[in-house]
Amino acid sequence: MFVSRNGRRLVAANVWTLVQRIGEQAGIHGMRNSPHTFRHTFAFNWLTNGGDIYKLSRVLGHTDVQTTQIYLKAFQSQQARMDHVSLSPVEAFRLRHKQGKKGER
Repeated sequence: MFVSRNGRRLVAANVWTLVQRIGEQAGIHGMRNSPHTFRHTFAFNWLTNGGDIYKLSRVLGHTDVQTTQIYLKAFQSQQARMDHVSLSPVEAFRLRHKQGKKGER
């Protein structure tokens, strides 16, 4: 389906190697660096930027939007964790308490 610069068929192992090399060149270390991770990150960013899940489903080539909803669940889970930090009364107390200690000298 995909070809390399020299016109040869691009197989999954070559895609994996290419993504690894690009990740190293970009200085990505200490985290998974794979085609699936890139795909997941793309989908997550699409949703974060307000993209429509049905359009995302088509872009990703899914035949059923239920497959794309896996990304939506991961997105919602991370969004909930971020909201917890910004909206939690406990976290707000911790921030106020921490700020108060800095000025107590």
